Amino acid sequence: MNLHFRRHGSMRQRCHADASSFALRARFGAHRVLAHPFQILIVAALSVIGFSIVNASSILAADSGFPEEWFFEGMETMRTNLEGNPAIELSTDTWIGDSTTLDDCRGKVVVLDFWATWCGPCVASIPKNIEMVKTHPDDLMFIGMHSATSGWDKAPQMVEDREINYPVVLDTGETGEAYGINAFPTYIIIDRAGIVRAAGVKPTHVKTIVEQLIEESGPARRKLEFAAFDRAWFYAGAERMRAWQDQVGKPARPIKARAWWKPGNQSGSGEVSSEENNDTGAEDNIDAQVAAESESEDGLPNAPEGLRDAELDGVVRVLHFTRPGMAITKMQLKTINEAATKYAPQGVAFVVICDHQSDWDATQAFASEAELNIAMALDAAAQSKIIDETAKPVDETTKPTGVTAEPAVENDDNAASATNPSEVQPREAGRTAQSYHVRVAPVTVVIDRKGRIRATGLKLEQLGEALNLLLAEQAG
Repeated sequence: MNLHFRRHGSMRQRCHADASSFALRARFGAHRVLAHPFQILIVAALSVIGFSIVNASSILAADSGFPEEWFFEGMETMRTNLEGNPAIELSTDTWIGDSTTLDDCRGKVVVLDFWATWCGPCVASIPKNIEMVKTHPDDLMFIGMHSATSGWDKAPQMVEDREINYPVVLDTGETGEAYGINAFPTYIIIDRAGIVRAAGVKPTHVKTIVEQLIEESGPARRKLEFAAFDRAWFYAGAERMRAWQDQVGKPARPIKARAWWKPGNQSGSGEVSSEENNDTGAEDNIDAQVAAESESEDGLPNAPEGLRDAELDGVVRVLHFTRPGMAITKMQLKTINEAATKYAPQGVAFVVICDHQSDWDATQAFASEAELNIAMALDAAAQSKIIDETAKPVDETTKPTGVTAEPAVENDDNAASATNPSEVQPREAGRTAQSYHVRVAPVTVVIDRKGRIRATGLKLEQLGEALNLLLAEQAG
């Protein structure tokens, strides 16, 4: 028996268990065990004082598409928090069996079984778990996540005696907290794309759900069409802008630029379209080698060769919205430049989109001096209303799925940390920024081969991993 030690980093807590949920489990969880001994004391105390349990049916659970009777009662909050969202990565130090990550399991259906050796119903379910793994060796990854509180010392012997054929891991406590676990066993079922599809399933229905997810997804060897990115890859994680989450999978918007700059231009000059040459001082500073060859129907210059709509079919793209003059701009453009050096030869198209109020002459001079090897666009001025027909008007009091802002970052010591939005005064977004729901910078957007937005607000240190994933996908 081998013990593997592997740390995946700490995970942020998603939801808390409260006393009423403990009591609900005591009342309704006929075949479950409370996750911590202190919960038993809490339930007993609440019973003595006549605690009134809030009817959990008033909380609407996520619609998983599976019958409600397949789930334990009192699971509404957990299901609402988890189902339909990317699964939270495991936080662990010790494995019995081969260690893995949820990211490594993409392409398979995953079952997380939160259990303990002292939990009778958990142990009774082990034979069914073993049988599932035997039946679906190529399509299923089953992971036994043991309680952090007690009982782990008996786990190695139990794995050996019962011939458990799936990895068993000791939770640090953070995974259980992140998933909102307060009773055992709790089964979390994740689909091939890394999305939680069912949480709090009764042991008798785990197999049925697993088989349905395997059937709907097809063989594991087939390339994933639409894999979800880990929430840790984004600034603000799961709490990133709602509008950015809502636009995932939607068609990318065209770049509306009032001027373009091409790599290799050392003169520091560029053309600003006659329609919008205000406040730049560039009206008489035109370089035909840098300017777009013709104008589009709306009077704006067309994109340079290689970046026009007809040429982007099947091409992975990176759009980096920036505001020249910020302390972080130079540092981030250096990172983007390095990524372009590696991935442009693999067919990835990069564009830096500058805030429409940028000093274009100074920006071009900076790009030439920095030997930027990425095309750069000066965003067109904002229109009176958002051009994204799918977006709703912005209500600054409710922050709906219209234009929203990512906190700008101006911290030389830590370029990857997001500041409080109140520290930065956003200015009016340009036309392209509006269409992507970006009001301040820097913000990075990634687009897949099918022209779909796959990520907004991606951390630059995760850009390579995201591009590797998208390049592995098929365009057809």
